[in-house]
Amino acid sequence: MRRAGVEVVPRDRTPICSAVGVAWFLSNVPLDDLASVDPDEEALVFCALRTEPLYPGNDVRRTDVEGRSSFFVANVECTLYPSRPDRAAEEISRVEAAMAEISGSLGSR
Repeated sequence: MRRAGVEVVPRDRTPICSAVGVAWFLSNVPLDDLASVDPDEEALVFCALRTEPLYPGNDVRRTDVEGRSSFFVANVECTLYPSRPDRAAEEISRVEAAMAEISGSLGSR
């Protein structure tokens, strides 16, 4: 995963607020050096692998709140902070497609 630009860290080693029921955090940026990332150049994506799903079923759910989009499927939760308004639709589409791929791989469990 690291070669793909994804950092995976245990819940107790992340600077992000740790939620109850989260086993691992994933990010496209170095979690220990968020200040080095220019949010105008790179969208920020933070995902949590939960010990239990937040919602029943395997459909992708999406919420949009205050400049961020969050996606939920099974026990995976990802939040995207778009880099710039002119890139938001493309960046949202990519994360949404990835979540749909996860959903599709789960079938009708």
